[in-house]
Amino acid sequence: MPALKKTFIKLLATSFGIGYIPFAGGTFASVFACLIYWFLAPHNPYLYLLILLAGAVFSLPVLSEAEKIFGRKDDRRIVLDEVIGFWFAVAFIPRGPGGPAGLKYLMMGFVLFRIFDIFKPFPIRAVQKYTGGIGVLADDVLAGILSGIILIVLRSFLT
Repeated sequence: MPALKKTFIKLLATSFGIGYIPFAGGTFASVFACLIYWFLAPHNPYLYLLILLAGAVFSLPVLSEAEKIFGRKDDRRIVLDEVIGFWFAVAFIPRGPGGPAGLKYLMMGFVLFRIFDIFKPFPIRAVQKYTGGIGVLADDVLAGILSGIILIVLRSFLT
């Protein structure tokens, strides 16, 4: 593999080096995802979903190649999956002035996503058996979707 391609894959898979932080890389990547979401997510939910799905599909070959480069299945330095997974968690939270979502929903989404991503209750743990990029990404997307469902339910009680 050419050195430039390898460097580019490492840069993306580690979310611009966040994966090299020696502890809590997934949590730092989720904070990074929060910041990107807060400042850059479009207010149009359809455009957001289009970007989200394109990002998930685009990340699959990056994650597959990163596993080969790092020589381990779902190496701890690979944190792009946490970024994409978190974006699934906040895909359906309310949008409004001052940012794409209310801060309280963003924080609740962060906490829920980290809980699901760390503890991996059923069925999240079950999807880790897949190989390649899908195996790296699937558990985080599922953690994000479950977090998003809980956020929708909480929103019905909080508003």
